[in-house]
Amino acid sequence: MGQESLGIIIRQSIKGSIVSFGGVGISAITILFFYPWFLSPAEIGLLAFLETVAWTFLSFGSLGVFNITDKFFPFFKDQDAKHNGYLVFLLGYLLLGFLLALLVLLVFKDFWLSIYAKKAPQALDYFYYIIPFIFSLMYFSLLESYARVHLRIVVPSFYRDVALRIFILISVVGYGFDLYGFTGLVILRIGAFFLATLGLLLYLNHLKILFLRSPFPFLTKSLLREITQYGFFIVLGGLSNLVISKVDMLMIPAFLGTNELGVYALAFFMGTIIEVPRKALGQISTPIIAQAWANKDLEMIQKIYRGSSLNQWIVGLLIFLLIWLNVDAIFEIIPNGERFIEGKYVILFIALTRLVDMITGVNSEILIQSNYYRFNLVALALLAVLNISLNLVLIPTMGIAGAALATLIAFIVFNLAKGFFIWFKFEIHPFSKNIFGVGLVGGLIYGFVLLLPSLPIPFLDIAFKSTLITGLFGVGMLFFKLSPEMSALWKKVLQIANEKLGRK
Repeated sequence: MGQESLGIIIRQSIKGSIVSFGGVGISAITILFFYPWFLSPAEIGLLAFLETVAWTFLSFGSLGVFNITDKFFPFFKDQDAKHNGYLVFLLGYLLLGFLLALLVLLVFKDFWLSIYAKKAPQALDYFYYIIPFIFSLMYFSLLESYARVHLRIVVPSFYRDVALRIFILISVVGYGFDLYGFTGLVILRIGAFFLATLGLLLYLNHLKILFLRSPFPFLTKSLLREITQYGFFIVLGGLSNLVISKVDMLMIPAFLGTNELGVYALAFFMGTIIEVPRKALGQISTPIIAQAWANKDLEMIQKIYRGSSLNQWIVGLLIFLLIWLNVDAIFEIIPNGERFIEGKYVILFIALTRLVDMITGVNSEILIQSNYYRFNLVALALLAVLNISLNLVLIPTMGIAGAALATLIAFIVFNLAKGFFIWFKFEIHPFSKNIFGVGLVGGLIYGFVLLLPSLPIPFLDIAFKSTLITGLFGVGMLFFKLSPEMSALWKKVLQIANEKLGRK
């Protein structure tokens, strides 16, 4: 492992980011145009609520299987031995988790529904739809993780970020033209994940890694005990992480109703566009970090840590500038935009949250794959309590902006805690001097564009400012040589261009 692994990370991250950005484009059309055109804020909120509940039960029902897939694959890995039945073990392990999640869901049904009976009574009508939603999300995510440990993220990303979103877009249009009712729309949303799961199965079979052999006798009692112990801590950490990132979606309908959640969900999406490169990099980095820990290669981990911080900060800051400096014009072109303008500062706080997460690099991946994964649990648990407390105070006083601000504060504290712990234990950190140079360039561009008058036509205003921001930002990065990877890519582009022109 070394430069070859870094090359894999860069290539797969670029490809994954391209696919993810394509998916974001489809989602942007769906959520910012067709959602507000065909759906009321309350209907948007109900869809967001059902999906959030499904992810909530997935977080503990998965029993940590997605992180287990990454961490223990090096121990099972043996192509000739069909990876010693690893996939069959994972499928069975997850089924046990699903049954546990189903039991909890049914036992606490009345308590769960009582929370939303007053402000979001329509959520009660769709309670049982959550069950197939959980199942489809679980197995799609597992197969995606299994593909990831084989360093294959592009096709799974295509299913998740493109195919699924095209299907969702078509289903919303069908609802808008009265081809079926809202219940039909919910069923189609769940069915889309089942189809994507089937697609991944076919893909794994095509790669000839769909090994269905027994994990025994390779899976010894001691190894199983180590896996389940690790999974237990990951589950607790996953639940706490969900509280930090999703509790707002669960608490808003209880306090304010699904109408406000619909406004929040649309604004939340706009803020999270920034994290697209973070997801692609995290996916492909995780198995390589796991292998680096297995090889005790701290130098490789440090390279990934710093590289992820700088490059995520560059891309994230550019997207932040493009969104926030165009935010007013964006609301002008959204159908019924006046119904959603209340979410403007939700966009700001959530976007800043994602920036904080990106500039601190792949700290979660490093911790979770290390022997100190328990610290992640402790930090997550404490911050889950902090986030719930902040939401209890800020939602009643500030509305949906308060929920977003609570998330921002929690993520700042969380990432500081992880960063200091990694620095203390391993003496590595993600920051380089170029981080500050990128921030200075971004700040100057922000101040300059803010002084420009807005054009009277929103589309032209967005196009003009976006072109100006991107051009100035790119020139700044290349002129001051703030990213070695970006400079190398630009040289490669120029070389190819010169070769093409030379042939002519």
